[in-house]
Amino acid sequence: MTHLETNRPASWKLRKRKIQLTVFAATITVLGLGLFLAYDIWSLRPMKEKLPVFRALLTSAWWTVGILSLSMITSIALLCGWTIVQWVSPNRSNTDHPIQSSTTRPPSIDSRWVTLLRRYLLPTWFTLLILWISLETIGGLWLYLSHRSTLASLPTTFTRSDSDELYVVGLGGSTTEGQPYHDRLSFPQITGWKLQEYYEGRRVIVNNLAEGGADLSRMHAILIYSGHNEFSARFSVNSEVGPSVRRIGLPSFMGAVIRERYDRLSIATFPNRTPRKRFDGPAMTETDTQNVYREFEGFLDAILQFCRKHSITAVLVIPGSNEAGFGPNRSLLPRSVTNDTKDQLEAIYVKLDDPTTAAAEQLKLLNQACELVPEFAESWYQLGKRYEISQRYAEAKNCFRKAIDLDGFPLRATSVIAEIYHKLSARYQIPLLDARELLLPLSKTTLFGNQLFHDHCHPTLPGHVAIADAVFDSLVESPLWQNNMRQRGLKPTHLSIEDSDSRWPSLGHPTSLEAILSHFQLGQEDFIRVCEWEATINGNISYWRYDAVARLNRVQEYRDAVKLLKSGSSPETIRALSLRPLGPDLEQE
Repeated sequence: MTHLETNRPASWKLRKRKIQLTVFAATITVLGLGLFLAYDIWSLRPMKEKLPVFRALLTSAWWTVGILSLSMITSIALLCGWTIVQWVSPNRSNTDHPIQSSTTRPPSIDSRWVTLLRRYLLPTWFTLLILWISLETIGGLWLYLSHRSTLASLPTTFTRSDSDELYVVGLGGSTTEGQPYHDRLSFPQITGWKLQEYYEGRRVIVNNLAEGGADLSRMHAILIYSGHNEFSARFSVNSEVGPSVRRIGLPSFMGAVIRERYDRLSIATFPNRTPRKRFDGPAMTETDTQNVYREFEGFLDAILQFCRKHSITAVLVIPGSNEAGFGPNRSLLPRSVTNDTKDQLEAIYVKLDDPTTAAAEQLKLLNQACELVPEFAESWYQLGKRYEISQRYAEAKNCFRKAIDLDGFPLRATSVIAEIYHKLSARYQIPLLDARELLLPLSKTTLFGNQLFHDHCHPTLPGHVAIADAVFDSLVESPLWQNNMRQRGLKPTHLSIEDSDSRWPSLGHPTSLEAILSHFQLGQEDFIRVCEWEATINGNISYWRYDAVARLNRVQEYRDAVKLLKSGSSPETIRALSLRPLGPDLEQE
């Protein structure tokens, strides 16, 4: 240490120590963020082996941020308390400026505290404060960038395409992708094929955002069918609202980032192979649910703003789902339910589980259960099944839709999603279709069950065709689309109704199943893969609910279908494929 540095005042040394500690804290913060980002990018790869390590790191990071936040709050409280004590103390001036004396006196307790505070506690607190502010700033920026409007990530310029090319984009999830026929056809592909024939063989290029890699720089129409995966894409099926990492509420941006990463990682975990409880616990809080709906509406609104700005024709489709053949995953009791009420509900279900209970008595008991706890999803679903058996289809449909809305872990679009579609359709004057109405002609009972859906939400092949027909009609009848086509000099093929048949895509005429099979060249091997894929999907979601029997039976049905197809049976004779609607679906969950 130089002579100049030795003569520096103590305050300068303290400032120097603060600067060094601040630089050290900032360096650690930047290095930590870099490691977090690197690990986050690495986590996008398959993570079976690194899953426990990643979860342990996120858990450690969460507790680090939590302890840091609590320590900051505690230290601020102590500092404020010490300041108040010093302020009201009558000897504060003597403490701050001790009187010099020729005789050496032992330092008082106050003097020792001041020395400890100034030399050690204040620099440490200042360093933690800088570290905390840095982490919160990074966390807030991360949340802003990851949750910013979809409009910010959409292109603003378009490539001029050849006059004989039309670009159609499909936006949604696995149904838009075409599952379980995703590698062969989807309703956007069927719509594109019909457009190509309708406009005298013009080339139509279909980009599917559900598959990834879609080119949005050239787009004439966008078909939106989304709303089933809003919760399952954010929360793990094993998620519980309780004393877990993601449920401990802290007013921290970085804590929210860690919770989101933890949730995203947990989605990759497989569900427990044990059925859940009939009286289940929530997978998310009410705030989580509201945030999901708000985010969905914001993204959809941003996309429609983009379409209006660039004169792109949009068609909205409210997703349909398996209402009658797929029970709720979780049935929840509200917090207001007393133990006596729960005991009464349990007693009702004990009677319902008794196979000797008459059908009329079951109907009476289920009505009592719905009146006793109207928020319990399972009661509405079981009541709908009894109405279905009694052929009271209108009442059954209402019960099934209430069960979907009350599901504690929804895998199907709820009525809130439908309301968002209606609101935005009215705001932007955009064509709106409802898949539940489009599939209605295929159901002989007006109910949507296993005869129209392979699982919880993926339509059968006739369902994909019905949606594509309606989307095609809505698209070509849109004034914006017609104006855009006139500007491009495209005119529809003039085909009289007398000359047209169901094999030729034309406005107002449904496409035949034979035309689909012929154009997309679907063969025996394709339907075998469909059944194998559905056996896997239904098996994966079997234990998401307390009673897995019906879903496991569905798995066995598809496995049997694979055997029949491999033995040479025609796909049209396989009930699981439902290429021809077969009427009521009375299988109970």
